[in-house]
Amino acid sequence: MNPLSEFGRFISDRTEWIADRWNKTTGGGQPELGFSGNNTHQQLANFLPTLCQTLGKRLKKEGKTRRNEKTLLADTQSKHRWEPGYALDEIVRGLGQILHVISIDCLAAFARERPEFDSSARAKAEAIIHQFFNDLLVESARRFAAEKQNELAASEQNSQSILDSALDCIVVIGDDGCIQEWNIAAERLFGYSRGQAVGKEMAELIIPPELPSFALRAPARYSAGGSKFPLCVWTVPSWMWSWPLPLIK
Repeated sequence: MNPLSEFGRFISDRTEWIADRWNKTTGGGQPELGFSGNNTHQQLANFLPTLCQTLGKRLKKEGKTRRNEKTLLADTQSKHRWEPGYALDEIVRGLGQILHVISIDCLAAFARERPEFDSSARAKAEAIIHQFFNDLLVESARRFAAEKQNELAASEQNSQSILDSALDCIVVIGDDGCIQEWNIAAERLFGYSRGQAVGKEMAELIIPPELPSFALRAPARYSAGGSKFPLCVWTVPSWMWSWPLPLIK
């Protein structure tokens, strides 16, 4: 049997040994793989048997007659979806520890049992192992980024839905005196669309002619005192809107 295939079988058959060695590197030598309350560590512990089996298969396939590169990659690509509650930095650290156990401890143990496992075969095995873990880390990072992007999009969508469903006018003014948010109720009351309002100075749109000088002075008064003009959120019932506005004094 090809040395790489033998090493693949060696890894697959020693999953518990690898798990025990990895568990000891985490700092306690606890008899159980997962630490109480550590969601990430427990997920790594649960995934470890699958990881070893998948890596073993990749080594076995590499040890056989070379096939089409794309087919080989599709057969052995390691993809795993982590459950909610994990921390990416802990995943990276944990996979690095497991990589060390397999590429150093496990490889050394196999070489002791197989004197014919020469330096060339060992170098090839190390390259496959590192590529396997690199693929897993890249895939985990991509999924993490996609999840965070989806969470942000969902949060923004939810916030916008709340604003749009509000019966009251909601106008958000930034520290520069410009409008940052303008909901549907404000569109109906003032006659400006959100696209027309956002980015404009408040005084340009909704301050009556007799008040703009006072309104325009507000940000300057705060800046002169060394502070930023505070973010203002006005929630005004449409039925009781009347001038003058309750401007900051």
